[in-house]
Amino acid sequence: MLLNLRGERVYIGGAASISFLQIVRNLVSQQIGPSAFSHNEKSDTMLEIESPTATGPGAEINATRLNQEQKQMYLRSYHAVTEALIHVFDASELESLLISDEDTNSFTSTALPPLKQASVDLAIAIGAQCESLSSSRTIGQAYFRKARSRAFEGFLEDPDIDMVRTFLLMAFYMLGECRRNAAFMYLGVAAKAALALGLHSRESYAAKPGLADQSR
Repeated sequence: MLLNLRGERVYIGGAASISFLQIVRNLVSQQIGPSAFSHNEKSDTMLEIESPTATGPGAEINATRLNQEQKQMYLRSYHAVTEALIHVFDASELESLLISDEDTNSFTSTALPPLKQASVDLAIAIGAQCESLSSSRTIGQAYFRKARSRAFEGFLEDPDIDMVRTFLLMAFYMLGECRRNAAFMYLGVAAKAALALGLHSRESYAAKPGLADQSR
């Protein structure tokens, strides 16, 4: 058990790398006694970043000014950091979704369904998060807030592929922000939605080689 930002104890499990660190600290303490390595004021505290809050419309205004070239740059960063880790978009699909989003030319566009729009925004947010510290604090956070708002529009009542994709990307973004607890909760939503859709079973898609089944 470790302390989060608010001083509440949270369970970290027995297999996490941070659990191994605690085991090493206990062994060192047993062998040589208390030391700066095994006992210090931060040894029982998780490394978590406080959730940023929007202080004004500045970040959203900056996000509206993204042109197609800038979005493509962030998408390249997204592909670079997610490659071999998660694969929720085909490159051609993401390109077509980005074009659909661009056709409306508005930060508050509703041309795409909310969850599909959220997944595009999250791809841009992850790319901006990894591009630079400045873009992470402005573009990344603005697009994540917009995507999060869209993700909960339907109150999770109708799970579909886009819900799985959106919450998986939200979890990935939160891990990059050092917000483990939020990431695990979003990952849990994605996992439960996937179970509800039967994605764990080949029977739900193997017999019907259509476009929707390929997405599954």
